[in-house]
Amino acid sequence: MKKIITVLSLMVFLCGLCAANSFAESQPPAKEPNQPAYLKLISPDKLKEDLDFLFKTIEEVHPNMYAYTNKEEFSPLREELYSQITQPMTRLEFYKITCPLVVSLKNGHMNLNYHNDDLLEFSNNGGKFFPLFLNWDRQSATIIKNYSEQNIPMDVEIVSIDDENIKELITKSAKYHSEEQKEGSMARGALKLGRYYWLENREIKPWEIIVKKSNGSIRNITIEPVSMEKVKEKAKKDLPEVPYEFKSLNNNTGLLEFNSHSGSFENFEKFLKDTFTQIKGKKLKYLIIDVRKNGGGNSNLGDMLLKYLTDEPFRQFEKVEGKVSKQVLQQQGIDLEKAREMLGAPNIEIGSVRSYESPMKIPGENPLRFNGKIYVLMGQRTFSSAQSFVAAIKCFNIAALIGEETRSTTTEFGDILSFNMPNTGLPFTVPYKHFVEACGTLDGRGVIPDYEVKQKLEDTAKGADTVLQFTLNLIKKGDLKKPLLVF
Repeated sequence: MKKIITVLSLMVFLCGLCAANSFAESQPPAKEPNQPAYLKLISPDKLKEDLDFLFKTIEEVHPNMYAYTNKEEFSPLREELYSQITQPMTRLEFYKITCPLVVSLKNGHMNLNYHNDDLLEFSNNGGKFFPLFLNWDRQSATIIKNYSEQNIPMDVEIVSIDDENIKELITKSAKYHSEEQKEGSMARGALKLGRYYWLENREIKPWEIIVKKSNGSIRNITIEPVSMEKVKEKAKKDLPEVPYEFKSLNNNTGLLEFNSHSGSFENFEKFLKDTFTQIKGKKLKYLIIDVRKNGGGNSNLGDMLLKYLTDEPFRQFEKVEGKVSKQVLQQQGIDLEKAREMLGAPNIEIGSVRSYESPMKIPGENPLRFNGKIYVLMGQRTFSSAQSFVAAIKCFNIAALIGEETRSTTTEFGDILSFNMPNTGLPFTVPYKHFVEACGTLDGRGVIPDYEVKQKLEDTAKGADTVLQFTLNLIKKGDLKKPLLVF
């Protein structure tokens, strides 16, 4: 089972939607009986205790914390961080200088997060938010969601915000977001640009945005910051009601929206039986599975779906390495002797890294198994267990993949443990396993689609789905024998 830091829903993304007043003060604020937590100062000794706890935990739990950034490169950065802590800081100030160092380890499942109470206190004291969610497609930034009061055309690229080039701005925001690929950090930095504005203590005032329309024309737009309540009100309408859903698109094609590897096995198995009973009853010839919004969860759900798609052996992971640590044992509620007994490994010790090849899954008989043509829609938000699902799809030639390359690599660390720093209370996660996905390589790339298709601005303006329409046209044309790259 592959547990992940859930790729956040829009409501969770609200934690990144803000602009802010200054949290940092050069001098300690006057003592007040009910001083807000975000203004309270923590002594350098306590902050360094938190750093000690953070790095000790990573070293003890992570199978290879220096897999992407070597120790020789990381150690001077770590020493520099300690040297910056000479005066008391608020926990938010501490987070701002510590998070980029964790990000420098380039691990998508290892994250240091700010304390959510700081954001809530900021909001409750009149703080307002940057109201746009952006998409970064490795070349340009477009709008995913607009929660401002300003009517902004959807067929635009963002050129700059407050006279700052959008790529440079997103690069700065990316320093707070851990990913194996730089472009993955950029994608998250774009989506959570509001978090960057809050963390950088931007003054609450309108943003001046320059956009370029699909016809090449340039336009200046001013947007006002908005309250959290207003953003929540608008965001509720965009939240997916269910993690998975099926519908018939026409008399020969069905669409299964697989938005999350979450929920109970029982509920998902019932959904699958009901869905594939419908498919069989309607005699559908084509099945489209959409995982573009799927941030992962439990990979066992992927295995359950795959057994409805193929009668050939498959696996999502070729190899798994797991590290034995006292933290893993504590959080699983067992001691070392019990672990040895459960694993059948009497000689393992704390710190041991166990490696094993994942067995092939044998689908077995299934009268509801789909025997038609399958297409899987994927993209940069296809992450973790959703990525291992599409890796298996591609490796075992189960379906055609359509969309964009995933943002993580096909060899990655996962299965996380969650912790809180003892003094600041800042939450962080550390993975304790390393996964090599089906046909995974060390080339630093994600899963690459058979047909590369990106959403077009003119389609966005019309409310049309470029990737889905491409797939339907592909079906209509009778498919192609060789992949076609579409940019």
